Amino acid sequence: MGNQQLGKDQIRELQMDTKQKLSKKDIEKYHKFWFELIPNGQMTRETFPKFAQYAMPNAPSDAQLDYLFRAMDKDGNGTITFKEFLIFQSITAPSNTSLNPEELIDLAFAMYDEDGDGYVSKEGLSFFKFFLQRLTHF
Repeated sequence: MGNQQLGKDQIRELQMDTKQKLSKKDIEKYHKFWFELIPNGQMTRETFPKFAQYAMPNAPSDAQLDYLFRAMDKDGNGTITFKEFLIFQSITAPSNTSLNPEELIDLAFAMYDEDGDGYVSKEGLSFFKFFLQRLTHF
């Protein structure tokens, strides 16, 4: 996918991946942003705080950044790809379409289930509540 222009087929595939929640223009805007900030296209835990500071002027605490990284790293391999970033954006970014509560809950749960065992710790639960409250205020 690189930082070159996206082809029609790539955009169509990304729209399918994001359940048609992002327009061609949105995808192109995010693509430009992503590859200007992360030229190699692979964001790691080490580069994530830089991204968070740039993308979110009131960036959350380190603990919350860790939860946020896990939510965006859909496959859990320790890197966030452009596609994973877009999927996260399609769920959390303000839009004209209604937010799907089930997707939000699944996303938030994945963020706070630290070891993937199907349970959320007490500390994770307080962050989980905070995350859901922020998302539902859009």
